[in-house]
Amino acid sequence: EELGGDWQTAAQLILAWLAVDTNPGAARAMRSRITDDMVQGFPLRLLRDRLDAALRHEPRFPADVQPVLPLALGRELIKRISGQDFNRELLASVNQSLIVPFGQQSELLQGQGYVAGLDAPIIVNMAREYRADGLVDDYIGAHAGYNYVEYRNRSLWIVLHAVCRHHDDQAWVLGRLGRILAMALTGGGVEYGEMLPLTAATLMDRARGGDGRTALERWRLAALGAADLLQQNRGANDSWGIHKRRLTALAELYSLVAKDTKESCRLFERIGVGISGVAAGPTLPYGFAGFQAPATLRLADALRATALDTAGLIDATCDAALQAAHNVQDYHFAARVTARCNALSRWHRRVLSSSELAEQVGALASTPGAAQFSAEHVIDEPYRHRRHGDPDTLPIDRARHANTLEELMEVFQRSGVELRGLNPEYALDEVLPPGMMVRVPDPGLAPLLAIHLAARCLADKGLEDERCGLIRTLVSIATRNPTAADTMVSYLVIAMDVDDLELLEEVAEAAGEVTLSDPTAPVGELGPS
Repeated sequence: EELGGDWQTAAQLILAWLAVDTNPGAARAMRSRITDDMVQGFPLRLLRDRLDAALRHEPRFPADVQPVLPLALGRELIKRISGQDFNRELLASVNQSLIVPFGQQSELLQGQGYVAGLDAPIIVNMAREYRADGLVDDYIGAHAGYNYVEYRNRSLWIVLHAVCRHHDDQAWVLGRLGRILAMALTGGGVEYGEMLPLTAATLMDRARGGDGRTALERWRLAALGAADLLQQNRGANDSWGIHKRRLTALAELYSLVAKDTKESCRLFERIGVGISGVAAGPTLPYGFAGFQAPATLRLADALRATALDTAGLIDATCDAALQAAHNVQDYHFAARVTARCNALSRWHRRVLSSSELAEQVGALASTPGAAQFSAEHVIDEPYRHRRHGDPDTLPIDRARHANTLEELMEVFQRSGVELRGLNPEYALDEVLPPGMMVRVPDPGLAPLLAIHLAARCLADKGLEDERCGLIRTLVSIATRNPTAADTMVSYLVIAMDVDDLELLEEVAEAAGEVTLSDPTAPVGELGPS
C-alpha cells in the first residue's frame, strides 16, 4: 500500500528538516510548498512548527512534559510490544488514573484503541528525563515485525505524535522522526507468492509425460494438512489469508492445468464455497479482516477463471469479501477496502462480450487511473456487516457520515484535486445525498482489476487467439503488487500452455522452489487491541 496523504505530508516535513543544515535553500523551498490545508490537526501542526523552529536554528522546542514513571516500567512495555515475556504484575501495579492522561492525545488519536496511545507518551517522557534513547528506538524497531501495514502505520503515527509532543531536544526528535519514516516506508507486509512456483512445477510434470496431478497431489496433501492444524482463535487461524490463497491457487491449477474439475470443486468446498455439494472437511477458519477481504476477492476471480461460477456463487463470495471489509478496525482502511469491494462486485456483475472484454483490458493497461477503474464509495455507507456496538470494534463514524468530498479527503487520505478529478460535477464542500456513489482514486485497485480481467480472459472461449496477448498486456499493471504479480504471471504461463521443458525449468528457477509455509507472525500486538 502507498502512504496516505497525511504520511506524505509528514514525509515532506521530515525531509525538509533533514536538509536544513546541508541545503537550507531546498529546505525552505519545500517548506513553502506545504500549505496550512496540508497540516490540519496533530501531529502535522506540531511537526510543521518544529520544522519552522529548525529553520530559525532553535535547538529547543517547548515540550508537553508529563509525569515520568519508573524506567523499569518502560523496559517492560518494550518487552510487551516485542512479544517477549514481561512483568504483568509491574504493569498492573500502575494506577490506571496515572496512565489515562498519557493517552489524551489530539482528537485525531482518541478512541483509536492502539496500545501506542498509552505506551508512546510514557516512553518518550522517560527518554527525555532518563536520557534513555534506546527505549524509543526499540519501540519503533518493534514495528518492523508487524505484518498488518495499515495498523502498523497508524501505530507509528501515534509514536510520531508523542515524539513531537513530549521531547524538547530538536536534534533528538529529528533522529527519531527519520527512524519512524523509514519504518513506515519499509517495515512489515505479507505477500503471497506460491502460485507461480506451483504452476511451474505442475506444467513441468505435464511436460515430462504426466497430467499435472502427480505434482499437485503432493502439494494438495501438504496444504490440507496445514489447514487442518488451524483453529478458530486468534494467532492459530488463517490470520493473513495465506491458506485461503493457497487452496485457491491449487483449485485453479487442478481445473486449468490438470483438467480435474472434481478435485477443484473439493478444494473450493474446503475453503468454504458451496460449489459441489460434496463434503470436503471443515472449512477454513477466519483471520484478520483486512487480509480476508482481498483473499476472498481473489477467490471470486478464481471461480470465474475456472468457469465454476454457478448462479449466485460470485455474488455470495463478493458479499463475504464485503463482510470482511466492513469489519476492518481502522476506519481509513475499512473505507478503502469497502470501496474496492464495491467496485469489484460491480465488475463481476457486468456482462462483457469477448470484444468488450478485450476493449476493457486495453483501456486498463493504458489508463489505469481513469474514472471507470476507480474505487466506489457510497455516501452514508451503513457498513451493514460491521459489529456495531461491539466493545472490541472501533468506531467508524468518520467514514460512515462523511458526506462531502472535503470530508472524504480525510477518510481516504486523498487530495481534493484527485477526488474532484474523478467527480468534477461536485464542489468540495457540497453536501452529497445518501446512497450516492462517489468515485475514489485508489492506485491499489488497478492490480486487482487486472487479475479480474485476466480471469475473465482465461474463461472466455471467444478469446482463444487473443488470450495470451491480452493477459500479457495486463502484466505491467499487476506488477505494482507482488501478490497480484504472482497470480498474473501464473495466468500468463497457463494461457500460453507452455510444454517446453527447458523453458519451464527457467521459469521454475526464477520462481523458486515450492515451499508452503506460514508467514512470520508479528512480534507484538501493535494494532487495535
